Amino acid sequence: SNAYELITYLQAYHLNDQTNQNLATTLMDETFVDPDLVGLALLALDKYSDLESFDTYLDSALTYIKSSMTSTGISSWGSANASSTAAIILGLVAQGINPQNEDYQIDGLGLVDMLMLYETNGVFKWTIDSTEVDLMFSTPQAFAALVAYKLARDVYGFNATNIYSF
Repeated sequence: SNAYELITYLQAYHLNDQTNQNLATTLMDETFVDPDLVGLALLALDKYSDLESFDTYLDSALTYIKSSMTSTGISSWGSANASSTAAIILGLVAQGINPQNEDYQIDGLGLVDMLMLYETNGVFKWTIDSTEVDLMFSTPQAFAALVAYKLARDVYGFNATNIYSF
């Protein structure tokens, strides 16, 4: 009944080595409501690049991502934050797109560099101004994004890498 449920269903299909083109097409017809949704959708759609409307969807998603970028990461839920930046990194990497390339840089910082702005002593804050670390969301999401980026960069040479496939 909503985009987040579609993402969950597609991930369940993915974990069972199956696909569902109808659900994927329905997800691609959804409106972009926030960057987190876009990042997670790109992650869930990593096996659907052969769908007729996928290239148009991907172009629209990338334009939306670029419009959400700030000098400290992806802005969502009122400010740039580690969780949304991590979600976008995961989605880009799943599509084989380097989140550090020029298209995703501001003032020489790529999205991974921006994500690291939230790191303090090995854990992550939700926003730059947060005084406390966020162990519930930002830290695990940032860790997943960094693992995906490292795998894509060092192991797979930037082929599409969905860390939830392993």
